[in-house]
Amino acid sequence: MTLNFIRRIEWSSDQFLPPNESFHLDERQREKMFVIAHFVSPICVIIPSPMLFGLAGMNTPLFFGIALGFSAFYAHHFPQL
Repeated sequence: MTLNFIRRIEWSSDQFLPPNESFHLDERQREKMFVIAHFVSPICVIIPSPMLFGLAGMNTPLFFGIALGFSAFYAHHFPQL
């Protein structure tokens, strides 16, 4: 299952890269890593942000707006995952 998930993320990252295959392999790998890092960074923020808001006792619309924003990003860009 993990390998299938990694393949889907790799396929999704290719959708954001230009179709031109004239780039060097090293440049293509750097571009792909840049896109994948931007896919993974919101996941890394989804966990600590509710914890910090919960520890601070903030049940404000700002908290729910942040949570909705992260969820909407993934719902829009990755419906197949």
